Amino acid sequence: MAKLGEGDARWIVSERDDGRNVNHWHWAERDVTGWAKGRLTALLRGLEVRSADGTARCWTTEVESLEGDATLYNRKGTLKTIHDFRVTVKWLGQVDGTADEIKGTAQFDLYDDSPEVVFHCEDFSDAALKCKGLWKDAGQAVFGSPSATFVRELTAGADLAEGMEVTAPSATTSAGINKQPQSDSADVCVSKPPDSVVSNIEEKPTTTSLQQQDTSKPTGVVTRDIAIVDEFYASPMDLYQALMDPQRVSGYTQRSAQISDKVGGSFSIRDGRITGTNIALSPGEKIVQKW
Repeated sequence: MAKLGEGDARWIVSERDDGRNVNHWHWAERDVTGWAKGRLTALLRGLEVRSADGTARCWTTEVESLEGDATLYNRKGTLKTIHDFRVTVKWLGQVDGTADEIKGTAQFDLYDDSPEVVFHCEDFSDAALKCKGLWKDAGQAVFGSPSATFVRELTAGADLAEGMEVTAPSATTSAGINKQPQSDSADVCVSKPPDSVVSNIEEKPTTTSLQQQDTSKPTGVVTRDIAIVDEFYASPMDLYQALMDPQRVSGYTQRSAQISDKVGGSFSIRDGRITGTNIALSPGEKIVQKW
């Protein structure tokens, strides 16, 4: 350790007279909520779906509500984003043979580039159900494209990073995952684990088993089966009711829930974001559901 006053000048940190945060080595951030809301409003207007036979079509008309915020932040010259929005979009539909337009809304939470959209109609006529069916079949992709565009533009910083002294904007989502390949000299985060890691997980006895699918036949996609075993400090019946009682589920999710207590019955939780069917039920013993 150097004596007081004898340190290497290259490593001495002192206050700058101009108070400047050079290269934003220290944390710097900018609220870009205004830009984000304006861009989302423009991207979500005029989206359209049509039936294969051309007898029905639906299109978005306006953003009814847009709640949330977006922030660019910079640390050590690296630009990243945080954003979280709850969006409600109005849409209209027209079916041949009906005079009235069908009205409805699409709702989703936007915190990544692939939101789960829930569609609603104002009535339950055959024409309305046909329009809702169009949205359910193609709506996720239709809304996914502008959502991905928004996230990509926000992540890149657009012209909003001007003045933040960003040396190299990184394509990083709000979750902090790099999406663009880096140079050879940089550390690269590989999304697929090495085979040795997978084999270690398979051989080690744990409460979570990870089995790699047989990829000897070309399937186009490599998938894995995951089985998870958890312990809950509750009686079997309390746990059963916590998962099957719609009032309790609505209470701890803060979303509407409809759950049948019959085998073969359907369930819908989190405002319809998760749906499925009961395969086998045994109160206090077993719940088997298809999601």
